[in-house]
Amino acid sequence: EEVAEIVGIPMNTVKTRMFYARKRLAELLKAGGIERGWP
Repeated sequence: EEVAEIVGIPMNTVKTRMFYARKRLAELLKAGGIERGWP
């Protein structure tokens, strides 16, 4: 909620962007030889 308020975008947009950011981070870490350590 804080991020949405500070950035001035809807909360669902923040959730969507965070979802894809975590997914991309997991891909980059896996490519670098580091497996995900979270669900």
